[in-house]
Amino acid sequence: MFFLIMCFSISASAMSQNKKPQKGDFDPFENPDVDMYVNHWKGSRPRVTHGELINWDIFTQGKHIDPPYKGAVLEYMKCLAYATMRPGSSTIPVTPDGEQEIYYVISGEGTVSGGSKTLSIDKGSCFLIPEGMEFTISNTSDKIIEFIHVIEPTREGFKPNDYILLNDEDTYPLRSRGHGGNVETILLYTTDGTAEFELWVKWAYPLMSSSAHMHTPGWEHIEVAIENDLTFFLGSEIRKIPIAGAYMVPPNDKTTHMDFNATDEIKKFIFIIRKPVDERLDERPN
Repeated sequence: MFFLIMCFSISASAMSQNKKPQKGDFDPFENPDVDMYVNHWKGSRPRVTHGELINWDIFTQGKHIDPPYKGAVLEYMKCLAYATMRPGSSTIPVTPDGEQEIYYVISGEGTVSGGSKTLSIDKGSCFLIPEGMEFTISNTSDKIIEFIHVIEPTREGFKPNDYILLNDEDTYPLRSRGHGGNVETILLYTTDGTAEFELWVKWAYPLMSSSAHMHTPGWEHIEVAIENDLTFFLGSEIRKIPIAGAYMVPPNDKTTHMDFNATDEIKKFIFIIRKPVDERLDERPN
């Protein structure tokens, strides 16, 4: 009998230790539920915008701290979505009002037109549609074109560009000044005409990691897998997201994050960030 009681006690203790944390176990300020900040487009319903652009939301507006539901974590960006267009299709003319649109091409080929110019886009292209610029996008290939689609609000007194800005990974030199084992390039910076957001491409070397760090209130730091899955620490949890999945770092000055690559392949991803005004530079970093 004593043996049975001891076995039951040990088993109960092990079960207690392995029990998955419940909602009430999390403190939104000290120990947030990191799964609220990790999402993939397959968890949302498609919506059609611009006549032909099919969007699946990854993140939507909500609250940085204690979001109301999974993925509702944005306070500055309007939305982050995975978007596609059918082969041979074109959007209707659209003019952003009170906002700007940022597109990063995951795959496919096409054109973007606006301001009497037509620019070619393909995998790795990043383009900024300024507020007040009528534009269209066309898929000129026989395959779908895939985007990461960002909408950023503009503020009172903001002066947008009068042209569509198009950059790719060859526009600017690579930097090796990130948080540890990453090489990066900046495709969009606030001095390029964005209202508040930057878009960077990063490559993580095999068997290396970035250094763990956190973000303070006023930040909106989002990382998106675009070519491979992405493995990372968020707080004390390890997560992995597939292509077009993303995570956001809770800006509570407590939750650390760190990307790591345990494979023998280079991993490529993008991050999209909004910094507090007093942390922005007046010139694009070298």
